[in-house]
Amino acid sequence: MKHKLVIAEKPSVALSISKIIGANGKRDGYYEGNGYRVSWCVEDT
Repeated sequence: MKHKLVIAEKPSVALSISKIIGANGKRDGYYEGNGYRVSWCVEDT
């Protein structure tokens, strides 16, 4: 299955995006679902 990749600035932004697009499955370093994978570039500090 092909996925669209969305890269966010940080995990909190990735979480917000994933909720909007329906990528609710939490994985190690990304969220996945509804044909999307949402990841981030840096850790929150």
